[in-house]
Amino acid sequence: FQINSKYSEELAQECLEWIKIVTGEPINTAGDMDNFFEVLKDGVLLCKLANALQPGSIKKVNESKMAFKCMENISGEQ
Repeated sequence: FQINSKYSEELAQECLEWIKIVTGEPINTAGDMDNFFEVLKDGVLLCKLANALQPGSIKKVNESKMAFKCMENISGEQ
């Protein structure tokens, strides 16, 4: 509950808009908590962001929706 009370839809939207600009990915930039989670949950976009900021920093982006592959994207264990 405490985390939810500190959540800012405005900041989430700003973050997603920045990620969209940097990566060029056609993502939904709505700042609601459900969308923010949905856009980032598999780690693919985060890997693309890292590679946009520092090319080649993520060697393999797992596009699979299998949970352990998503965790590899998020944890950086590639």
